[in-house]
Amino acid sequence: MSAKENSTAKQSPTILIVDDVHENLFILNQILEKINSNTIMANGSTKALAELVDKIPDLILLDIMMPGMDGFELCKKLKASPKTEDIPVIFLTAKTQSKDIAKGFQIGAADYVTKPFKSVELLARVQTQLELKAARDAIIEKNQRLKEKNNALAKINAELEYALKEIKTLRGFLPVCSNCKKIRLIDSDPDEPNAWVVLDTFFKRHTDAQLTHTICPKCSQKLYPELFEEED
Repeated sequence: MSAKENSTAKQSPTILIVDDVHENLFILNQILEKINSNTIMANGSTKALAELVDKIPDLILLDIMMPGMDGFELCKKLKASPKTEDIPVIFLTAKTQSKDIAKGFQIGAADYVTKPFKSVELLARVQTQLELKAARDAIIEKNQRLKEKNNALAKINAELEYALKEIKTLRGFLPVCSNCKKIRLIDSDPDEPNAWVVLDTFFKRHTDAQLTHTICPKCSQKLYPELFEEED
């Protein structure tokens, strides 16, 4: 299969048809071939649930009147499951009373088509629901990617902040000369002449601290004795 053919195959929607009448399944399958869909046919609710174990279609066409579990009950089950709740359901019904149509919408149906099927109407409703689902899926995918990117950026920022904090935090013992009071630069060779620096140089290299300079009273008297001489 070529890349183009493979891409086209991936874009073909998958539609599950659920109807207990074989002829209806055949007719629906023939109609849906016009939009190049991949169809899965189930002749009842039990068969439909079995198909949904391993396959998640883009759309479900669901007959209401079926023996055993009818379409209403099956739709309730589908909407109650996180795995299938987002699959749009179009009811296929011979019931045209308002209460039956309203019930279908109340339990989660996206639309309905009355029997006997009209090809143009059926395809129009099917394509509308497929387009809506594709748009919703695209939004969900974009939001998920954005969330993943934001989480990744947040993690990177946290790691950078921690690394900077570690770099700028002084830990352990600081090697200070007991005579001249100079400090040896971190990870430097103590025998190197440039390894020993005054306090302000050390802080500038290893921290974000901002230093200012002044003179203590004792040093002031030593440096400027004339300022402290008693007047006669």
